[in-house]
Amino acid sequence: MKRSMAALLAAALPALGPGAARAADHANLDEGLPLQLRDAYPITRGSIEAQGLFRYDRGRSGDGRDAYRLEPRIEWGAFRNGQVTFRVPYTAGNSEARSGRGFAGAGLLYNFNQERIFLPAFALEGEVAQRFGGRGGTGTETTLWGIATKTIGGYRVRRISLNLGWIHRFDADPDERRNQYVFVAGYHQAIGPDTTLVLDYVRRQQERGERDANILEAGLRYQLDPRTVLSAGVGAGIGRDSPAVRVVFGIQHNLSWPPN
Repeated sequence: MKRSMAALLAAALPALGPGAARAADHANLDEGLPLQLRDAYPITRGSIEAQGLFRYDRGRSGDGRDAYRLEPRIEWGAFRNGQVTFRVPYTAGNSEARSGRGFAGAGLLYNFNQERIFLPAFALEGEVAQRFGGRGGTGTETTLWGIATKTIGGYRVRRISLNLGWIHRFDADPDERRNQYVFVAGYHQAIGPDTTLVLDYVRRQQERGERDANILEAGLRYQLDPRTVLSAGVGAGIGRDSPAVRVVFGIQHNLSWPPN
């Protein structure tokens, strides 16, 4: 009954005219909700989403270096083919390198094209962030992402995405990397009218040291109602410089009631 009412409401909203709510989309991927994988598509123009996530990373070898990340976020479909994101992640725990650290960031994603038979959709996303607290103190960093997404057919939505990120840190500590790269490759597929399965592989250059972190992740996104999506994911690190276990929970809720 609940699913029938939700489906009826979702179908009826576009016909309600001015004042109709715009639905959240469980097939649209944002970083951290629940995995690191993101796709090349922004949210609907004029929409505003409140998002939040909790992430737990368990350290290896009994070192007790656990990290807990909380991240509130606002996402706004500010213009056609683009979105603006404001976020303030904060990390706590007993991980010496990351505990008590956070940053305030503002980002912009722009989608260049709709995908075609052989052509993926491409997007660029850039962010400027101001760090605060913890080891490393304050400082500014910039991030640039190149994103490609391609639908691979089937009777359900099935997509593959590639993400390549470059992080540049100004005023880095002597033992910190000034530049880091991140590579993410993944797949997501609708497995029901309200649910999407997401799988990815993440390779990230560490802030300190010579080794890279490698993580395999799996997660689900569930459309609770036309305006709310819940997500959860788990990950397993490969190698001693990767977290042993990662667990993520997320929520996003569409706040806007724009006219058609």
